[in-house]
Amino acid sequence: MCPLINMAAFKGADGKLWCELLSSDKNRDSANHKENTRSLHLFIQSPCCSSPCQNGGTCISSFKYNSCDCLCEQSFAGEYCKK
Repeated sequence: MCPLINMAAFKGADGKLWCELLSSDKNRDSANHKENTRSLHLFIQSPCCSSPCQNGGTCISSFKYNSCDCLCEQSFAGEYCKK
């Protein structure tokens, strides 16, 4: 499933707009998500947008089930790294 796309902000010389499917979101691969003024970034809102993970936990989206999992820091556990 590709929940994200980049689409050209302007038509090319041929009058067409290009688009590309992205296989990851910025929560999973933030180092490779860079701002680009030549394209529009369209996405399904991630369950991670509300920052549910606490105590330094990393949120991983599951777009298929509209849910998320938290990868907790070493000394924390539980659904949202609360314990």
